[in-house]
Amino acid sequence: MNLLLLTVGGALGAVFRYVAGILIMRAFPIPPMPVAMLIVNLLGSFGLGCFFGLYYGSIPSDTYGEALFLLLGIGFFGSFTTFSTFSVGLTPI
Repeated sequence: MNLLLLTVGGALGAVFRYVAGILIMRAFPIPPMPVAMLIVNLLGSFGLGCFFGLYYGSIPSDTYGEALFLLLGIGFFGSFTTFSTFSVGLTPI
């Protein structure tokens, strides 16, 4: 079950990162630096920080809490803020 939660969260995070990158690149067509990558990573870091605050502040650490942590904390936000995309995006600079 843990592997399934990580896989689903990772797949959703990757899709959301791709869509967010496309939408941001349309808003800033010729950026001086990879603005889409910067905005996506900032959003992902902010979202992960908010999630951890909620997780450790109010979500009980039972089976439901652990599943939510795997799905969102590690799967979704881990995939949404991948460092490999950051490295590839900096190559043209």
